[in-house]
Amino acid sequence: MSAAKSIVKFIISNYEYALALHLKRLSPKYFFALAMLCLLLSAPLLSYSQEDPDFLKQLNDSAATMGITNFQRPGKYLPFSGNELINLRRLDDATRKKNSTGIFYSAVNLGLIYLKKSDPTKSSVYFKKATEAARATNNSNYLTTSLLESAIAQIQLKNFTAALQLLREAAPWVETQKLPKVTGLVKALSAQCFNRLHDSNSAAEYYKRASKSYLSGGEKDAAALCLNNLGEMMLKMNDSKKAQENFLSALDLLNQGKNTKLKAVVLRNMGLVQFKKGQFENAIEFFNKSFSYDHQLLVKKLLKDAYMQLFTLNSFKNDFTNADIYHDKYRELKDSLSKLEILRPTLSLPELEQKEQIIDMLQKQNQEQSMIMNQTQLELSQVISKTDIEIQAKDRAIEEQEIALEALNRLKAEQERDIAKKEVQLERQTGFRNLLLALTLAALLLAILLFNRYKIKRKSNTQLEKSNVELADTLAKLKSAQNQLVQKEKLASLGQLTAGIAHEIQNPLNFINNFSETAIELLEEVKTTEDPADKAELERDIVQLLNKINHHGKRADDIVKNMLLHSRSGDAKKELVDVNKLCAEIAGLAYHGARVKMPSLNCIVSSHYTDQLPELNINRQDVGRVLLNIISNGFYAMNKKKEFLKNKIYQPELMISTAIKNEFVEITVKDNGTGVPKSVLDKIFEPFFTTKPAGEGTGLGLSLSFDIITKSHNGRLNADSIEGEYTLFSILLPLNA
Repeated sequence: MSAAKSIVKFIISNYEYALALHLKRLSPKYFFALAMLCLLLSAPLLSYSQEDPDFLKQLNDSAATMGITNFQRPGKYLPFSGNELINLRRLDDATRKKNSTGIFYSAVNLGLIYLKKSDPTKSSVYFKKATEAARATNNSNYLTTSLLESAIAQIQLKNFTAALQLLREAAPWVETQKLPKVTGLVKALSAQCFNRLHDSNSAAEYYKRASKSYLSGGEKDAAALCLNNLGEMMLKMNDSKKAQENFLSALDLLNQGKNTKLKAVVLRNMGLVQFKKGQFENAIEFFNKSFSYDHQLLVKKLLKDAYMQLFTLNSFKNDFTNADIYHDKYRELKDSLSKLEILRPTLSLPELEQKEQIIDMLQKQNQEQSMIMNQTQLELSQVISKTDIEIQAKDRAIEEQEIALEALNRLKAEQERDIAKKEVQLERQTGFRNLLLALTLAALLLAILLFNRYKIKRKSNTQLEKSNVELADTLAKLKSAQNQLVQKEKLASLGQLTAGIAHEIQNPLNFINNFSETAIELLEEVKTTEDPADKAELERDIVQLLNKINHHGKRADDIVKNMLLHSRSGDAKKELVDVNKLCAEIAGLAYHGARVKMPSLNCIVSSHYTDQLPELNINRQDVGRVLLNIISNGFYAMNKKKEFLKNKIYQPELMISTAIKNEFVEITVKDNGTGVPKSVLDKIFEPFFTTKPAGEGTGLGLSLSFDIITKSHNGRLNADSIEGEYTLFSILLPLNA
């Protein structure tokens, strides 16, 4: 009887509902048919009055657990659960009758409806009512279901702390039910909340647990999704190794299924790992695989960026063939993207979210840019090689001038000898004539003799004047050759400075080029973007890039100013200088220059600078050249010793120290190279004396250094050495200069 009453009430209630839907004009015949249809559809509802449904089991058996990507809840819990009007009416009836079970059913359905409509605010209100009703029924099944749905709504509202509290309350009951998919859902949602709250350790642990739970329930796609999310988190933390491991594990699971969209995302992320590591060809391979599974516009943009990087790297290598190939690919892809952006100028909301996610993952670049460094060193080697060629050409010119000078000297000596011989011969001839014609032709012979003597002397004087002019010209050429030798020594130090500073200046220039290219592309996107929010975001990105370009431009400017300070021709102007800082700068520049000329030299450069050292009134450029010459000689000696020892164990080491000694500041430079033989130690400061092989040194470096320290700065320059063990130079500069 009670069942019959329920049927009658149901028919009457649905008749009233039909009236609300403007179905009053239906004939009794059609209404009866409609009532019977409603009765059939309501059979499950009537059965729930006999036995409560297991909502958690339904959730575990459905595909709903895959909703962790977008938090959508497919499926329904009750008949007519997708109808908003029916559930609103049911909620009103249940509220009037204080029927907690009815309130729970209707409120849960309404929460799901608004959750699907992407209205988490209304959804959370109804899930809260469902939770209160579930607590009133003391039904753990109801309570756990409402807590899970409430947590999802809170996550959409970005209330991650509140969502975690709800998930913690639901977790114990879910664990006791042994429902692996629902357990995985709870842990995956918890991991996302911890991640958004910047608790990386907890997020990583919950992603691992979620993956295991899904695998135990046979949900390989969901497990792969958790591993992918964990990999993305590791990539944001700049841990490329762990990120790669998680992406590979996710890909292994996806290869066993047919989820191509998720596989495309994982392959794209693997490409991002390679992109961050500077392995752009590997990145292109993964991006192409990703695009083959899902034609994503963002993957095409990543491909374009990878081609641009490869074009830049091959340009550094001077490999213009490959550079042109990648540039053509870049231009072709860029043109195709421009056409796509004309057809579809704005990205969808999911695409915008993915774009932000990719930018976040690529925000911190790794320092493993060895490839770029190698190309930079190659370019520097070419610059230094060019400088060496110019120096060798000047050496040849000086040698030719010296040969010409020696030839002139020989010619002059021969001329003088010939003149002397001629004078002797003429004197003898004149004496013989005088003897023969002394008596009869005395006056005539005397006149002739005087005339001849005058003529000879005049000719001799002319020849002597000509020789003097030639000698003066030769002397001027000799002085010019000496000046060129001095200038060559200065150019050699300038070349070493250039080698060190070019290494330093290339890094900010690379950043300026890359950031300017990106800024240009963003400006083009601003022109084609109509959405104000997108434009604002692009403008912020452009401002950030311009700030970075400005920052690295100032870095390059500081490096250039520093180079000019050390390389410009000084005018003996003195200034207050921090000696410790000067020693550190010169040591760094000298080491970079030595590494370019001697790539196999791996030297330990140690320093010990006294903290209480006052600034000295010295000529920065001249003292810097002295330090550069002495330190460079040390690197040369250590490299020669290493080549001589070959496979024997030897660690080159150069030590620089400063100290106050009496009334002087002492700068000490010591190397463990070949040393200087004791027999020639006293000659090393003499001009044109060198222990280096012909063509490798002029012998002016230490001579000029000695003059700069002793004559220009009233200091001292001393040397001590043991052949085969070490060489030590001591520079003493007066404190009260």
